[in-house]
Amino acid sequence: MTIAVDPPIDDQEAKEVLSMGYEDLFGPINLFALGFAQAVGLMEGKYGKWGPNNSSNNWGAITRAPLTDGSCPAGSFSHEDSDENGKYQTCFEAYDTSLEGATDLLQNLFVNRPEVFAAAASGEFPEAIRQMYASNYFRGTAPHNQKDPNGEFTNVNRYIAFVQKGIDQIAPLYNPNGVQESSGNALYVALGAAALVGVIAIAKR
Repeated sequence: MTIAVDPPIDDQEAKEVLSMGYEDLFGPINLFALGFAQAVGLMEGKYGKWGPNNSSNNWGAITRAPLTDGSCPAGSFSHEDSDENGKYQTCFEAYDTSLEGATDLLQNLFVNRPEVFAAAASGEFPEAIRQMYASNYFRGTAPHNQKDPNGEFTNVNRYIAFVQKGIDQIAPLYNPNGVQESSGNALYVALGAAALVGVIAIAKR
């Protein structure tokens, strides 16, 4: 498989790159997990199209600790971030290729956080996001322990809506016929039956 542009220029190319990284790490693809990771990679890192020359290949907004003098280590760059205390500068990883960046997204999201992987692979995307928050993958700009009237952390609710935008954009790649599942889980519905069909098809290979 040859990717025409690095970073990838569209959702289909991004899916192909992410699939290669997924197979290297996990073997047969679970389309729920792949779709969730792609939505995160789209929304967090624009498939790596940001940073120096818009080509950091950093899919997951993966950070790196600064040096003792505050400068960024080789292979990283300084960029603005924000949390409940406001905006600040920190160091972000840069990668030579899109595949490296996509694979490190999967490493940080799933390998380093097995609870996130288990929830995502089961189609339980809100629970995957709760586990991301609990393990400090993201922080958010609301006070850390603030909750909304539904009892959910405010930052979790905001991130669910954030990732939902990515799911909505990539859903046709996973569900080309527009099939919908009946479910109370809004993120689950976006991938729905197409992901289930994909998992079954893979199991029959």
